[in-house]
Amino acid sequence: MMKAVYLLVSDNDHSPCIFERKEKLLKRFRKLDLNQTQVVVEEIESWYLAGLKNSNLKKYQIKSFRNTDNLTKEQFQKLRPKRFRTNLEFMLELLNQFSIETAIKKNRSFDYFVEKYLRTNN
Repeated sequence: MMKAVYLLVSDNDHSPCIFERKEKLLKRFRKLDLNQTQVVVEEIESWYLAGLKNSNLKKYQIKSFRNTDNLTKEQFQKLRPKRFRTNLEFMLELLNQFSIETAIKKNRSFDYFVEKYLRTNN
């Protein structure tokens, strides 16, 4: 049996604590390794916009953000240009232009994630 290497990143989804959120994920994904699971403080959609430089935001006619810490899933959906039929389609497009350096500056939870997971595991 081949073991897969993965990292599951999930929104907190208003759970009272990260431990409880991880427990809910464990119920959903029974073979989940909690050491390979990171819970984002708020909405992971905020990371997508945090990673875009201002020139890319203009391309999608989205105003510039100093930070995206408080951006909600609903706000993200409203910002999606009509040419993208789904949020997933829009998110995949944004990943093509994603800048880790920019996202670190514009989103505290993304910066925390990079510090905690990526920098310590490389």
